Order: sequence, then C-alpha cells, then structure tokens
Amino acid sequence: MMKIAVVSFYAVTNIGDKILTDTVCWMLKKNGHHPSVVDIDARYAFKYSGICGKIERKIVPYFIRRDTEETINGYFESSFRGKDLILFAGGQIINMAISNCSQNIYRITKIAEQMRIPIAYNAVGLAGNAYDGQKGEYLKYALSSQQVISITARERVSDINQFLISKDSFCKATWVSDTAVWCSDCYNIKRNEKSEVVGINVISEKSLIPYYKETVDPIDVYVTIYKAISSKGYECKFFTNGVLRDMLTVKEILKRLNLSAEDCVLYPSNTMKGSSFVTLLSCMSFIVSSRLHTSICSYSLKIPTVAFSWDDKIQAFYANIGCPERCLDINLLQSDNGYLTTLISNAMTEGYDEQLYTTNRDSVASSLASFGKMYPNSIIRSKKC
Repeated sequence: MMKIAVVSFYAVTNIGDKILTDTVCWMLKKNGHHPSVVDIDARYAFKYSGICGKIERKIVPYFIRRDTEETINGYFESSFRGKDLILFAGGQIINMAISNCSQNIYRITKIAEQMRIPIAYNAVGLAGNAYDGQKGEYLKYALSSQQVISITARERVSDINQFLISKDSFCKATWVSDTAVWCSDCYNIKRNEKSEVVGINVISEKSLIPYYKETVDPIDVYVTIYKAISSKGYECKFFTNGVLRDMLTVKEILKRLNLSAEDCVLYPSNTMKGSSFVTLLSCMSFIVSSRLHTSICSYSLKIPTVAFSWDDKIQAFYANIGCPERCLDINLLQSDNGYLTTLISNAMTEGYDEQLYTTNRDSVASSLASFGKMYPNSIIRSKKC
C-alpha cells in the first residue's frame, strides 16, 4: 500500500477544509494506505489548540518567515520525500482567486516531476474564470502534467476539461461528490433524532454582498429568517464554521434582534477539530446553511437544509443531491412571508433521496479505492517523464 501526501487548505480557520481532509485520510486508511497531511499554503499544519495554537498561529510568524521561495519549496520537498502519491484532498483548490494557491500547485507539480511522484486530484472545486491570466497558466501546466494520474471534480467539470487541461493530456476530469458526504462515518457521529433546534449558519456579509450586488442587506436577511422561523415556535440558534469575520456578522445580527449571544449562539468546543463541528450539527433538526460544508456535513448526517446560493458550488451541490429548490430565493424570502417556512416544512417532510444519497457516497468511495489499482501504471508513467 501507498504512502500518500494529502495536500489541502489544512491550516485555514474554515472548518470545512479540515473536515474533508480528515475524511479523505480516514478513507485512505480504510483502504490500507498511509496518508500524511501537507498544507497547500506551506504553513505548519496546526496541531495545537488553546494558548499553544494561538502562539503558533499569531506570534511565531513574526519571528520566522515562512513565505520565501526557499522555505516553501523546502517544506514541500520535505513533505513529499519518500511518498508514493501526492493527492489534492479537494475543496475549492483549483482556484484562480486566492493569490498564492495556483502558484503553490504549480510549485508542487514541478517538485513532483523532479521527484517522479504521481499526482491525483480528488473532488476538487473550481473558483474563478481567469483562465488566461497567470493563475490560469499555473493551473493549466499543473493539470496537464504527465505526473497526473487522476482528476475528479465536484463541480464545473466541463470548464476544467475545456479550459485547464490540454487536449492531448492523459487525464480528463470526471465528476465525483465532495468527500465530506462521508464525514458522519469518519467521526462516527449520528444525528439526534429528538432535536427540535433549528440552526442558522452565518457567513460574513462581505461574502454575500458581491454575489447579490448590494441589492440586499445580509444582516436584514438573517433577521428575517430568524423571525420567520421563531414565529412558528422553533428554537433558533446561530452558529458559524469558525471564521472570525462570520462571528462578527453574528454579533451585528444579535444587535438588531436585541438578543444575547449566551441564549442564541452555539459554539463548537474547538473549531480546529472537525469532529466537534459535526457533533454541533448533529444536535439540530434543521439548518439554514450559508457555507457549503455546513450543507455537505448536514447531508452526511441526513439533516435537512436550505441554503444561501451565493456561489455556483452551492447550487451545484444541491442539484447533485436532487434538491435545487432548497437554494434560497432572496427575492421570495423578502416578499413572501410564508416562503421560508413552507420550504422548511417540505424539506423536513421529504428528507433526501436515498438512492442519490447512496450514489453520491459511492462515487467518492470508488474513486479513492481506485488509487491502489492505478499505482503500478503511475510508476511506469512517472519514469517516462
């Protein structure tokens, strides 16, 4: 079996990337492989919480520069030495928006070519359209490299194949669900069937405004959602995915509602642990989701959700699970008092399509199980480069 370097946004505060990384590693271990996590930003993959974690994240960088070319390449070379495969874990990692993401993928590819290590992309998401810019050029080189043995994508598969992979490339992208659809099994967490709490997942207003082109006030939208749900007798709780700016938005919502955080906000016990976040979700009967991995983890737990469709990746996910109508229509939300409560009632009654649920999970399991079968061919291909 293989020693696999699993590359992801492991050090970010958004818990979604941590969860999908944990789930990928869990599934690889089940298949007999030996995964180790590599942070795509070439930062130390934080192992500590509390004061130790704060020192590592906030103070150490003032004394040790980790963003030089030599430091970044040294981190990747050390992380990949002795590995049989480099696996990009997933998430929106094929990214033409984040400044250094595509450049680091390019660096990783060059190092993989030098070391003759095969590369696989697992359930990746695509962000941006700047295919002819520098970020796009980095990604074109990386995805078309002879070291690449597999590419699966959770959305925009045709765009990846058309714009980012050369016509004569060995690999083309194929669709697969996000790996986090298995997170409930990864952490061995089950839904609390007796819960009556409705969770309202909050994302920063700065994330929503660009999508809605300033036609709505996101704070007022959350206020409307809270009032509509609580008016039907549901107990509502706000929560975030661990991103600081999202919690600042929660505070603004509470001010307008004249509510206290103590009564109306749920906090994961440790946002650096995916298990605590999934446990938090498991205690809810229904969730109004603002971030993709809140929806995906809830789906894994079979907790019904509706979602803000502020990004194509959210619309793609709900289409894949057979529930496109559960992406909130902001215009209807503001004009129709019964729209949200009817949508929630229908979602809670209907749940999810069991066949599609199985299909989505099987797509992930089959894809990750295939690496062992590909491995002999990948070694032959790597020696030809």
